[in-house]
Amino acid sequence: MKLRSVRYLTLEGIKNTWVNRLMSLASVGVLVACMVMIGLALLIAENADKAIGNLEQENIVMVYMKDYNWAFYGGKNSQKASTDAQTDSSQASESTTENSASTEKADKNGIKPSDYVIHNDEEGKALCAKIRKIDNVKKAEYVSSEEGLESAKAD
Repeated sequence: MKLRSVRYLTLEGIKNTWVNRLMSLASVGVLVACMVMIGLALLIAENADKAIGNLEQENIVMVYMKDYNWAFYGGKNSQKASTDAQTDSSQASESTTENSASTEKADKNGIKPSDYVIHNDEEGKALCAKIRKIDNVKKAEYVSSEEGLESAKAD
């Protein structure tokens, strides 16, 4: 393309832009409006991604394990209430339950080891180690019931 052709096309473009001022202004306005809408859409999408990312980082799940204190303060009473609400299905199941219950010795409070899951801190820590191995778990921390009581008192 010759330099004369470039000069001619540029001058004709400027002349036609001036002659059709309203259409030129309208096309520039449409382009600006489109760019603003695309920019706002990108801005909203980026903010939503950041908000969801922050929410994922704040996701905390607390698990309370059935230990002796659970059986002593809450578990035994709730088990007794649910047992009282059930009807006796058969004499055979009752005798089996009584035989298995008689092999376990209850302590002075009437709580048997089968009434709760965590019998000592080592079992609780082992269960936390299993929970840590789950893919989406970042951190699992074992807090004994005594430590939990002290932190609740401090709060």
